[in-house]
Amino acid sequence: MKPPLSRPLRPKPFQRRSSSSRERVLHAAEHLFSRKGYAATSVDEIAASAKASPSSIYWHFKGGKDDILLAVIEESTSTYVDHVLEEVRAGRTLGERFEIFLNSVERQMTHSPETLRVLHQLAMERSEEDGRVRQRLRGIYRRYRDAIVREIVREYPGADPAMIRHAATMMIAVYEGIFFQWQLDPEEVDLRVCFQMLRMFRPGANGPLPRPS
Repeated sequence: MKPPLSRPLRPKPFQRRSSSSRERVLHAAEHLFSRKGYAATSVDEIAASAKASPSSIYWHFKGGKDDILLAVIEESTSTYVDHVLEEVRAGRTLGERFEIFLNSVERQMTHSPETLRVLHQLAMERSEEDGRVRQRLRGIYRRYRDAIVREIVREYPGADPAMIRHAATMMIAVYEGIFFQWQLDPEEVDLRVCFQMLRMFRPGANGPLPRPS
C-alpha cells in the first residue's frame, strides 16, 4: 500500500458528472477502451455499461464505434491537456508555472488514470490504421508542446525555439513514461516520490537561472 500523497488532491473540475445518455456512453467507452482496447470493445458492451440502448448510441453517434472513439479523444484526452495548460497560466514566474504543471499532472494521473490510459491505448492501437485518430492525437501533443514552449520563451525570449521544442518533447516523455511504469508496476514505482524528485528540477530551485545573452 502506497503512503498517502503529501498534499490533498482534488478531483479534476472537468470530470463528467452528468447523467445524460451521451455522456454516459462516452464515460463507458473511455473505461472500456482503456481496459480492453478499441478492437475488443463492442457497441453492445458500451451500451450495457452505459445503461443505454444500442439504438440511442447510434442516434448520438451516427458512425457507431468510430465516432465514439473520436468523441472520446476530443472530449476526454483533449480536455485533460487543456485543463493542465489552463492551470499553468496562473503562475507568475516560470518556476511557479513548472510547480503548477507538476501538481496538475500528478493530480490527473492519480484521480483520472483512465484518461491517460486510453490516450496511450489509442495511440498504439489505432493511429496507424485510422488517419483521423492519428491527426487528432498528433494535434493534442502538438498543442501540449506548443504551450510548454510558449511558457519558456515568455521567460527566456532569447532562447533557441527549436531546442526548447525538443526539451518540451522530452518533458512530456518523462511524465508519461513515469505514468506507464506506475501503471505496470505500482508496487515498485512510487508516483509521489517520482514527482517529488521532478520538483528538484524546478527552474530557480537552485538559484536563479541565467538569462540568455
